[in-house]
Amino acid sequence: MWFLVPARLAYIWRRWLPVVVGLGIATALPVLVAAVGSATAISALRQQLSSLPPGERSVTMSFNGIVEPAELDRLDRLVATALPRLAEPPIRRQMLYRQIVEAPAGRYGAFVLAGTDGLAGAVRLTSGRLPSSCTPARCEVVALGSLVATPPPHLGLIVVGQAQRTDTLLLSGTFDPGAGVPVLLGDGARQVSALAALASFGRSYGWVAPLDADRVRALGLAAWVREGAVVAQDLWRDAEGLVVTAPVDAVREQDRRARLSVQRFGLLGSSMAVLLLGTAVVGGAGVRHDHAAWARVLRLRGARPARIGRLVAVEIVAVVLGGAVLGGIAGGLGAAVVAERAGLPWGETVIAGWRAAWVPDLVLVLAAAVLVALTVRGRTASAAITGVALAAGLGAALLVVRGGVAVSGGGDPLLGLLPALILTAAGLGLARVWPALARATARVVPRRAVAARLGIGAVAGRPLRPAATAALLAAAIAAAAFAASYRATLDRGAADQASFAAPLDVRATGPAGARPQDLLGPSEWAQVADGDAVVPVLRAASRLRVDAEQGATVQLLGLPPAALGRISRWDAVTGGARLGDTELSVAQVSSAIRTSTAAFGTTLPPGRTLRIVTTDPVTVAATAHLRTADGRERSVPLRVAGTATAPSLLGELPTLPTLDSRPPTLSLIAISLREPTDSATLRQHNLGEGNRDRAAVSGRIVFGTVTVDGQAAQQAWQGWTARGGVVATDRFTVDYRLDQGLALLTGPTSGPGSAGAEPLPVMTDALTAAEAVSGRLTLILDGVGLPVRVVAATEQFPTLSGRFAVADGGALARLLDLRNPGTGQAGEVWLDLRPGAAIDSSAPPFDKLVVSSRADIESAARADPVARAASGVLLLVAIAVLLVAAGALVLLIAGERREDAARAYAWEADGVPPSTVRWALWWRAVAVAGPAVPWGIAVGLGLAALTARLVAVTALATTPHPPLIAVTGWAMALALLGGALVLSLGISGVVAGAALREPRPVRSAPQP
Repeated sequence: MWFLVPARLAYIWRRWLPVVVGLGIATALPVLVAAVGSATAISALRQQLSSLPPGERSVTMSFNGIVEPAELDRLDRLVATALPRLAEPPIRRQMLYRQIVEAPAGRYGAFVLAGTDGLAGAVRLTSGRLPSSCTPARCEVVALGSLVATPPPHLGLIVVGQAQRTDTLLLSGTFDPGAGVPVLLGDGARQVSALAALASFGRSYGWVAPLDADRVRALGLAAWVREGAVVAQDLWRDAEGLVVTAPVDAVREQDRRARLSVQRFGLLGSSMAVLLLGTAVVGGAGVRHDHAAWARVLRLRGARPARIGRLVAVEIVAVVLGGAVLGGIAGGLGAAVVAERAGLPWGETVIAGWRAAWVPDLVLVLAAAVLVALTVRGRTASAAITGVALAAGLGAALLVVRGGVAVSGGGDPLLGLLPALILTAAGLGLARVWPALARATARVVPRRAVAARLGIGAVAGRPLRPAATAALLAAAIAAAAFAASYRATLDRGAADQASFAAPLDVRATGPAGARPQDLLGPSEWAQVADGDAVVPVLRAASRLRVDAEQGATVQLLGLPPAALGRISRWDAVTGGARLGDTELSVAQVSSAIRTSTAAFGTTLPPGRTLRIVTTDPVTVAATAHLRTADGRERSVPLRVAGTATAPSLLGELPTLPTLDSRPPTLSLIAISLREPTDSATLRQHNLGEGNRDRAAVSGRIVFGTVTVDGQAAQQAWQGWTARGGVVATDRFTVDYRLDQGLALLTGPTSGPGSAGAEPLPVMTDALTAAEAVSGRLTLILDGVGLPVRVVAATEQFPTLSGRFAVADGGALARLLDLRNPGTGQAGEVWLDLRPGAAIDSSAPPFDKLVVSSRADIESAARADPVARAASGVLLLVAIAVLLVAAGALVLLIAGERREDAARAYAWEADGVPPSTVRWALWWRAVAVAGPAVPWGIAVGLGLAALTARLVAVTALATTPHPPLIAVTGWAMALALLGGALVLSLGISGVVAGAALREPRPVRSAPQP
């Protein structure tokens, strides 16, 4: 009787089609997601490597020291064998002497001499010619770049041309001589290292090859890292001093980021594939009556129940396996397409996808077989549906209670199953209540709506397949709404995170701690932004005592209060400002932290030479600290001048650029007194050679008239303070003792930080604000207590993490200069560019800065391979699940048309018009879609909001700063849902309209 199975499948294959298609898509999704993961990982690594400086996207083997030619040959052989194990040829060999300075330095200057093999292929000649020879006595070289050195004649170096570097690996990384140093380059590393005049000079040899992302992919990250360790160990053993340098940390970070994102979206995509198991129930319900009729025929012909059960089982297994095989093939084809677009070997990618997906696919196949068998055999009791729905809902609740997932790996890794559990619970819950809803709806439909009453009443009487279809449709709509909303959430997150990193159009800092306002003058800033759009930002660190033993770091940030209104996406990047239960606008916060600006320091007349008259010669080191009106600060050493009877301190004032030709107004804000260098050195020696101390340097200084180029400053010392100092209108008497190595004299000031002043108003994070007592805190700044008053609190603030306090920049600058002059100058600048203006960080004058553009950060985040893969997976899953659900709705109408033909003909015989019967058939689709659509949309939006809160990971697989904010994503959601519903209801209408077209009723014959 086994021959009946293929005959049976050939006869009713259309009724099994929903199961085959749904299970095929379900099994294809994990394969496709795995392929997307492989492509994403390699694309992210390629992009990261391309963004690194040349010296950091290569593998370098270097050796420092002077070696004989035979030893150099041996090193060459070792490297030629070892380096291709980590990177791709060709290998560039180069050598570099340490910086050479020949006396007299003023005549010849300093320069760097280097050599490389294949010079013609590494540089582009701009003038002169390329070197033609290099011997131990005479070596021709070219000058690299725009700087040209004049080497001493006795070195035998002849500069024959000038060239620009074309090979980015040439003199990069550890071999980079640095900016501003002339470089002379010869042809041949071995030849240049053989110069007789430099035989005793220190040098470095290097062999460098580009790091190929495909090499890392082929080996696997862990294997590549292990291979690097083995290579380094072998080389050190064979040639002690031969060092391997490779960007291991950058490769690891990209691999971790890609794996985390792919794992997360793979879980989301694969868990949504579980929804497609609903097609197994729908398909099983569709063939249930056929199987019942077939089983009756077999029993009449003497078949035993066990034999019938085995035949049914074989048929179900054949259908399920057919769907799985088709899904595997479809997934493999999709993986091949993904591999082709990513430039990966398609065969390797397909096999890797199958290998990664076989476990979830096996689970799907087994679950589908069980569900189909239960449905066909009529054992899907309502109690079982209720139990599964409750179990799924309980599991989702437990995962929510247990917490979220972060980039660091904290939280419950099973949280990725949250969408599947919630969608399953929502779908089965609707299936459980749908029969009651259908019956209630049939009773309330007006009597004149005959078609609606007939259609809804018919499906209410046989609720299995309609309820299963409603559950699948609701879960699919929820999945699509979730995918659309979460995709929009991640997209908005990119904009929020860009605004958090660059609150205005541009954020500019200086390299190696240099201050931007020292690198560019006011006229250069004015090229791209108006004056009030150039926002100086000052940072400092303070401490807050949180208990008897511990303190917490509180970051202080100062900026002009009006600049708060310029911050992009204020509510998103700060979470909104509050004071207690009162919400504050950005204008209210700006007004609350504003501090009245008082005169700071002694205003100096214009000029170049600062003279401070003293009554006695000064025996300590003195420094004058100056500040301009726009916040730039300078320190000027003061030297002793004059005679013993008329001593004074002199200093040369700096020339600072201004927006116009007028010199800037300078204020003397402080004078610091330090122990002379020789005395401090003796003190250190005494302490180190037996813990013997010396008396602290002490004395008295009386400062008198302050002049600049002979013009006196008015009331120079009015309001100045110092420990032990006595102040008068025209002179300042200071008794000092340098027991701490420094005495600080500060200029006149009022406001926060001065004696008897009100606390500094600040906006803090919510945690720090909660520590305040009556709205007040005491922060420790440079070892001195700083009273502050909390006037607003936010969840976060751009560019800051942890605890923070935001204050008026002018007030914070005064506080810092009171404690440590020179630290009150802004360390970075935020700019709002004029319309049409742009900053090219590669061209003068902005090439001096480190520039972060909000627009560039946002576009880079959206273009990142990991972000694109995350968005693509969500969209793919949404479309796939919606199409299957729409198809299930159409097949429901087709099945109802076939199975309910006798009732339809009976209605027609009773006088019901054929058009009404057809409309009644279409209303069955409406009865299923009616409750499924709003329920699915509500569940999907709620799931998106919940996931955004619990899964604290951006599309780039990084921690979101600020946190993700759930977005509805109505445009995409309505497009997907509207398209699917219009398509499914439209096709359902066509199927219903084709019913009852036979010339006369035809009795259905029993199926074999």
